[in-house]
Amino acid sequence: MNFEDEKKTESQDKATFDTGVNEQSITKQDILEGLTLIGERLMEKGIEGEMIIAGGAAMCLVQESRNMTCDIDAIYEPREEIRQIASEISFEKNWPVSWLNDAVEVFMQNDPPVREYRKFGSLVVYSVDPDYLLAMKLRSARGLGKDMEDISFLINKLGLISGEEVLDILFNFFGPEEISVFTYQKIKSFFPETSFAKPADTSSEQPNNFYQDVITEYFYNLPKDYIDWICIDEKGNSAAHVAASLGLLSLEFDLWHLRDHLGMTVAHVAAQAGRLPKDFNKWELKDDRGSTVAHSAAQAGRLPNDFNKWELKDDPGSTVAHAAAQAGRLPNDFIKWELKDDRGRTVAEVAGGHASLPETALNQKNVLESCELH
Repeated sequence: MNFEDEKKTESQDKATFDTGVNEQSITKQDILEGLTLIGERLMEKGIEGEMIIAGGAAMCLVQESRNMTCDIDAIYEPREEIRQIASEISFEKNWPVSWLNDAVEVFMQNDPPVREYRKFGSLVVYSVDPDYLLAMKLRSARGLGKDMEDISFLINKLGLISGEEVLDILFNFFGPEEISVFTYQKIKSFFPETSFAKPADTSSEQPNNFYQDVITEYFYNLPKDYIDWICIDEKGNSAAHVAASLGLLSLEFDLWHLRDHLGMTVAHVAAQAGRLPKDFNKWELKDDRGSTVAHSAAQAGRLPNDFNKWELKDDPGSTVAHAAAQAGRLPNDFIKWELKDDRGRTVAEVAGGHASLPETALNQKNVLESCELH
């Protein structure tokens, strides 16, 4: 079953507001009644519909682990027709406006593994497979009690007996760059012996216990033979993020993609602080806003002298050169003034408002403006 791949901006906006616990919940019987009404009204219109349910609805209907949820997390087609019907049902039943919530689309693959649940009139309802449901629950940044109960249920149902087995399922569906530090903390809460760390680098000129001593100053008493990089403080900062801001990570560090509660990777934190190790090369790595490590370093004026990926773009279509130009951080020997972003602006145009703009750039800007006039 394939759904049309659409832009998810609208769902991302909704996710900000609708994916928490609502004041009003709906029961298993409510869910069945709502799906029945949608199927009947689609049939009246002569329309066939499909829906994939996940989250609490899947736990209620398919896994039968509980009898209530705050909404039905689902993706469906045809989208507008089903949205309209759901809105009508919400008004008639005095249910929450978001009782049928497609914000889950942000966290779901375009073609997730599913199995058919049942048919309601002209609506065929599918549910995501339990292993995929577990991966989604783990990936979610929420640490709500009901989520943790669902995770515990699914771990037991799937017969998982170690954190490594849980990780295998998680990485079968999501890449490391999509996983936040809180996901690792969730796994560790069920399997405390699970280690996501490697031994501290002892090749540095610093004393062997240098890493340990500094990190322990900010966090808990960690074992002496490794650094538990996912350990977080009350502000949601992981040990890796703090170490990155202090310049304590070597090039051999392999968790640059680890994200904090704000969606910032370890590499982005190091870049902003000017603490990336020499020969760092993961400049294309993006944070949750779609900004690359190179963009963060450029805005902070922290790019190395030999940096040469000026054409690299972030999700909005701005190059690293434009980011540096806007911050007034371009090097004196920069020459790619004619480089354009997705809005058609040259680097020279963006840099023109800064007093620090080199004379060569001013000349380039004047030439470009002269060409436009003629």
